[in-house]
Amino acid sequence: MTRPHTLDIDAPLATRLADTLVYPLRGTSLAAIVALAAGLAIADLMPGIVYLFLWVIIWVAVYMHALACLRHSADGWADAPEIGLEGSAAPAFLLFLIQLLGLYGTTFAYNVHQDFFFVPLLLALVLPGFTISLAFGDHGWSALSPVRMVATIKAFGITYLLAMAVGMLQSMVWIGSLKYGHGFVGNALWLVLVMYCAILNFHVLGRLMYRFHERMGYQPEADTIAMATGRDHDSELLARVKSLVNAGEKGEALALLDERVRQSRAPWPVHAEFRKLALVLNEHSALLETTPQCLASLLNEADWRRALAVVRQNIDIQPDYMPPEPAVAGELAEQAAKMGMNRLALKLARGYPNTWPRDAEAARYGLLAAELLADRMNQPAEAGVLASKLLIAFPD
Repeated sequence: MTRPHTLDIDAPLATRLADTLVYPLRGTSLAAIVALAAGLAIADLMPGIVYLFLWVIIWVAVYMHALACLRHSADGWADAPEIGLEGSAAPAFLLFLIQLLGLYGTTFAYNVHQDFFFVPLLLALVLPGFTISLAFGDHGWSALSPVRMVATIKAFGITYLLAMAVGMLQSMVWIGSLKYGHGFVGNALWLVLVMYCAILNFHVLGRLMYRFHERMGYQPEADTIAMATGRDHDSELLARVKSLVNAGEKGEALALLDERVRQSRAPWPVHAEFRKLALVLNEHSALLETTPQCLASLLNEADWRRALAVVRQNIDIQPDYMPPEPAVAGELAEQAAKMGMNRLALKLARGYPNTWPRDAEAARYGLLAAELLADRMNQPAEAGVLASKLLIAFPD
């Protein structure tokens, strides 16, 4: 049995863009577009009431398939779902009806007065969040809840503008079909384009939801299966990196890893491979820049020994290096002292008050440095000098 392909959110931007644009032209989506567009073109030849009935039925089928594509993409699957009309038609009908009213409302407002530009903008703002709510179980008008809308916008961040732009593209193409779709062939071609944009729009929403599923509180099916079977995107990424390194493409391998390690929650094996390649290629700046994410991942797992090794490696590259956050630096200083890494503990503790002199914990870590000098490194004179400086700097 062939394993289904999963979305690769760590692939280069050009690859992700190409995969997104061809999604409606692959497999079941292409078959659905051709069949449903042909059905609508034939329906145009029918008498009034028959035409209207078939027109509504077919468009609801289009939106049912598009919603299935959204759910499938949000679950992490790269290919379209099998053609089918399982599930309730109510969400698809409601979404189709609202978009249809919005499109005709936009056309009417534009013809009445061109200053009614806010109508398509409002439609573009509302529809992505509304569509996602409908796709994942909200019923009827409850999907228009402003709270859910704001939550979706907050989760997507700036990329919500992408969802709005693709939705506006779908709307403009549909309006174009109403104006220019004349004749059987011309109408059929415009309908194919409208359906392409509809499926593209919903796939983009699904991709964005998959990318930000943690913020949305959603567990993708593909990730659940990957965890159960021991396969995940990071394992596949490391396998691809290994192939590139073996082929002598170390720069390309580093670029793949660089994009991943700058994201949240990249695991240690990915960071370790990135740091190894960065050292080989003398990309020290990239190594230092991505250290905060690396330390966050390690500290989240309480992996102090590896975290301290990362800090020591950074100090070898940049002698005045200090962790970016005072809380992290202080915790690492204490852990280094507990583990007997006296020189590293001294470096971190001594650097704390110098780096963050106004921090509430600066004096405490300065005293830790003095204790290390006196008790463990047999340098009582230097410890006394440091203690005197601390008393002057922190009289309280």
